[in-house]
Amino acid sequence: MATTPTTTSQEDVILWPCGIWCLREDLDDYLTFKSDDFEVIAFGTARWSEIVDTE
Repeated sequence: MATTPTTTSQEDVILWPCGIWCLREDLDDYLTFKSDDFEVIAFGTARWSEIVDTE
């Protein structure tokens, strides 16, 4: 089930268990072929930086 932070940003990372991720602003496109079993990583957190900065 999706986790929803109390404050959202279009820059939040949406991360699926398989490792695929997208930004919240692109989520609707990904939900056409991905499940709603994802984790939300809040924009500006250390975890967000780990994911985005490695790409």
